[in-house]
Amino acid sequence: MVDLDPAAMITSRREAVALCPPGHPNRCGSLINLASALLTHFEQLSRMEDMEDMVSSYREVLTLRPPGRPDHSNSLNNLANALLTRFGELGRMEDLEDAISSHREVLALRPPGHPDHSNSLNNLANALSICFKHLGRMEILEDVISSYREALTLCPPGHPNRSRLLMNLAIALLTRLEQLGKIEDLEDAILSHREV
Repeated sequence: MVDLDPAAMITSRREAVALCPPGHPNRCGSLINLASALLTHFEQLSRMEDMEDMVSSYREVLTLRPPGRPDHSNSLNNLANALLTRFGELGRMEDLEDAISSHREVLALRPPGHPDHSNSLNNLANALSICFKHLGRMEILEDVISSYREALTLCPPGHPNRSRLLMNLAIALLTRLEQLGKIEDLEDAILSHREV
């Protein structure tokens, strides 16, 4: 099989979406494939049209996977990540606020005991970290730290996500150290780095 370049991949995936009009059982999958190709193309060329089309595709997928569907949380998570990417490009606070709100909703749909609960905590904490960098409100940073700590309780030593969570927690603790000067944050950050 020949790999298509990203532009050709987008064209073929747009054609697949066109062949699956609203109501077609494969429309949702075709939209997801299109959004994935648009993200790849955006990462290569930083074309905002790709970003806008990706967000639109994920929004339509979300309408096809409404609350109550088992795949709703995955669709909401994809949209939240797309909104965060767009925020990184355009700096529109409404994208960041929508991403955080969506990640909070995903977390509610993946309660303790759900296999993706710790990933959802990490995603929310990452979005909140970005928000703290822009707004500087300490309650946001406290939420970041508590989310990383909770996620760590679900990833015991040996878990593949533990080192990433420890690094994220250490960064958040060092940020709080810079803000408040609490030596315990430095000690906890060092312990996290040592475990990593």
